[in-house]
Amino acid sequence: MEKEEKKEMKKEEVKEQPAKKEEVKQETTKKEEKKPIEKKTETAKTQSKKTEPKKEEKKTKTKSIWGIVVGIILIIALVIGIVCTIALQDNPTSSINGMLNALKAGDFAKVEEFINYQEVIQDSEFLASQNIDVETQKLFFDRLGWKINEVKKDGNQATAQVEITNKDYKVIISNYMQKALKAAFGGETMTDQEMENYLIEELKNQEIQTATSTVTMQLEKVDGEWKIIANDNLINGLMPGLQEAINTLNNTNISE
Repeated sequence: MEKEEKKEMKKEEVKEQPAKKEEVKQETTKKEEKKPIEKKTETAKTQSKKTEPKKEEKKTKTKSIWGIVVGIILIIALVIGIVCTIALQDNPTSSINGMLNALKAGDFAKVEEFINYQEVIQDSEFLASQNIDVETQKLFFDRLGWKINEVKKDGNQATAQVEITNKDYKVIISNYMQKALKAAFGGETMTDQEMENYLIEELKNQEIQTATSTVTMQLEKVDGEWKIIANDNLINGLMPGLQEAINTLNNTNISE
């Protein structure tokens, strides 16, 4: 009996051994199947590492190309700007615009670059007789407007047709003189400062309408720059109605 039991035990051990062998084979196959996947993932990582430097190289190249393009554009813009300024210096229109812009801003030092402003003041009988300070003079042109229609050049001489709009000085001078005369007839002794205050009130009066006149400006090229010639025609254009108001006052004084 014992011999038969031993034989049966040996048979069962023999059966278990192939089963174990099969399990070992299955485990090895599973390991082998896992290994290629790990290799694939490793290769994918290495490929991504290889592609990243290429992308960075492309980015740096594009940045450098854009930098060169921007640099070229800036150089072209600078050259165009220089050419434009050179062209403007040899253009009567730029001198006219420069003078009128400076007058409107009350920058009389800038005005002197384009015209002799003191000569303009002296040529006006009214302005020369009033002894008006610079701050008051700034009010003369604070509503100035203009349009340059036609410019003709003939060597170092040029003319320009310009429409100029400004306060109606016929009304300003008329109102100013009425106040002054009223004070004088009322027995008041007016100082120069009080007279100027009357003028300032009228210059700041927003109810005063504007007037437009067409002026033929004359220019002369001096040392490569176009200068505007000061004359009565220009003064009448800058202060429309001024000469007419002065003529009216002179006529009333004569008749009296």
